[in-house]
Order: sequence, then structure tokens, then C-alpha cells
Amino acid sequence: MSLETAKAKVEAYQDMGAAGDRTKRILQALMLYAPTELGRQNMIMDVNSCDDDVQLKALADRYLTGLIIPFKTMGGRTPAVSDHPTAPDADNAEQKNQGALQVVHREGKLKDRVLQRDNYRCVITGVRDPILAHNPSERAKRDPPFLHTIAAHIVPFSFAPKSESAAKIVQSSKIFEAISRFGGYPFIDELGGNINRLENVFTLTGDMHTLFGNLEMWLEPVEGNTNTYRIGCVPHFASALPYGPLITTYIHGLESAPA
Repeated sequence: MSLETAKAKVEAYQDMGAAGDRTKRILQALMLYAPTELGRQNMIMDVNSCDDDVQLKALADRYLTGLIIPFKTMGGRTPAVSDHPTAPDADNAEQKNQGALQVVHREGKLKDRVLQRDNYRCVITGVRDPILAHNPSERAKRDPPFLHTIAAHIVPFSFAPKSESAAKIVQSSKIFEAISRFGGYPFIDELGGNINRLENVFTLTGDMHTLFGNLEMWLEPVEGNTNTYRIGCVPHFASALPYGPLITTYIHGLESAPA
């Protein structure tokens, strides 16, 4: 079934009586903003597989609890992820994820490794970490300024289980299924089950980390340009990004600076 069929089904949805029912908005956004063609097709298929408004609401709740809230929680508590209402393959993917997930803890040396790779700078603004102030030649430079930085996870650290608890592993497996289905990309395979993989962490200042964690700033890959990204943000934060629309990162090198 087509995108038009899915759109019509969502448009015909009747609020289930709860104040602030966001089902229609969530499902429309999922189909519109999935980042890959496969992700968009997955969202269209999910909507078209629903037989009634009850299933449509359950589908929206699945992505609200398994995708939107976990990304915006910034380390706080997340609600239990609801089940997918119609897709048996979601259960199979969750079972596979459970076998791949690694219990993780904060790594004391992770920030040091990320800072070195990113040339001791915020990858968005180019602001220098104070560790560079020990270098006389860096102290002599007036710009960019020195500010404390954070080793920020791209796929959030909170997504990974912190213990062998079955409930925590199931919760994590559901989150990874939801983001992989929406993204059309096997995130857990890319991470190798390890949320602390170096490619999943980059250096940000505190304010950039807040924008990124609140989904108010994001990076979009530039096709044909390796490790180059276009910075996107909600309009009222555009002035917080002083270095223009593109950044280039060097995942396996020692430098990371605004383009």
C-alpha cells in the first residue's frame, strides 16, 4: 500500500478521547522525517498495517516511548517502551538485539580518547577545551575561546543496559528496534553492541550538548563528502552556531574542526 493510503488513514484517525492526543502528528512526522528511504517505507508499512484507530494509537505510542522520549530524556527516567501493535518481525529484531547488547558503564578514559581525536575542540563551534591552555602557543591565541567540553554520545548512553537485569535488556532492545526501524539502519550492528564505541562519541560544549540532546540541533550527512555534515537547528537557535552550516569530522584521525 502507498504513502497516499497511509496519509489518508492517519488523516481519518479520530482522537481517542485523551487530552492532547498526538497520534496523528506523530505518525505524520514519522512518515515525513524518517532519514532514509527504507525508514520511510518502514513507517508507511507500519501505518498501513494498522486496522483501526486503536492500533494507530498503539503505533504512535510505540515510537513515542521507544524513539522520541528516549532521545529527549537527557539521562533521566524513560517510560517502558510499548509493544509494536502489528509487526511480528519487531519481536524477532528485539530478540536479536538482546543477544547483541553489552552491559556498559561509564569509561573513565573515554573523554581523553575523544578529546585527542577531536583535537581538543568542540566539533560544532571549534571552542577549545581548557586542556589546551597548558600549551603556550594555544594560550597566545585569542580565538576561539576556552570552555569545558563533554564527551557526548550520539546514540545516547542511556539506551544501553546498565545491568544484566532482564527488564533493562528488554527495554534497550525495544529502543534499538524502534530507532533502527525508523532510521532504516541497523544501529546496534554498527555499534557492535557497545554504546561507548569511539565513533558514537564526539566533543561538545555544554550548551551544544543541551541543544543536541533536546533535538534542537542535529547533523545531516552531506552526500559525497566523507565525514562532512550540515548543521541543522530550530530557527531560534541559529545564532548559537557561529561557524556556518558545515562541519567536517575525522573519525579515525586526531582533528575535528568546523569547515
